[in-house]
Amino acid sequence: MGSDRPGRAVLCGLLCACTLGLAVLASGCGGGGSEDSNAAATVKKVESGPTEATLHAIEGSGVSGKVVYIEQPSGLPLMKIRLQGVHKATGETQYFIWQMGSRHHMTSFASYHVPHGSRLSVNLEPSPESLGWLKEGSKTQMLITRVANDDDFFASEEDWPNAEDPTEIGVPVARGTFTGALVGAAAG
Repeated sequence: MGSDRPGRAVLCGLLCACTLGLAVLASGCGGGGSEDSNAAATVKKVESGPTEATLHAIEGSGVSGKVVYIEQPSGLPLMKIRLQGVHKATGETQYFIWQMGSRHHMTSFASYHVPHGSRLSVNLEPSPESLGWLKEGSKTQMLITRVANDDDFFASEEDWPNAEDPTEIGVPVARGTFTGALVGAAAG
């Protein structure tokens, strides 16, 4: 039995060394080079550029602008809407913001008065579903409409075939399609 002990000690030492080596590799504490230190940051890196829609005037409306869409760290969407050339819209007149796939597949997020005309600059947190529509590609366009009588518009909602197929949308004044990588979305 005495002659076994040195062999067992060597074997036990080798097993401990292998186990320690595997633990070091699994924990990511390998070479310590710059590639290793950037590995975690690379996983979280997002493709360059925002998801944005450049809005162009429809039929000489003079309205143009940009909508930048961001996925916030909380996972909720944020739209930064900047319009130029809007006319004064007070009382029953409002501008409506739509995300759409087609004329019969669209959702209104909000409506705004423009008391002084010229510009509209707002940040909007649309429904979380809107983020899914962008990611899946079903609603990738933005439409801005001007509704002259919001009372009539809201009353017409009862006659819509469904919530995504409005019978009334007002007068389309600007439109654009989202392009670019979604800010904040995990790179895939």
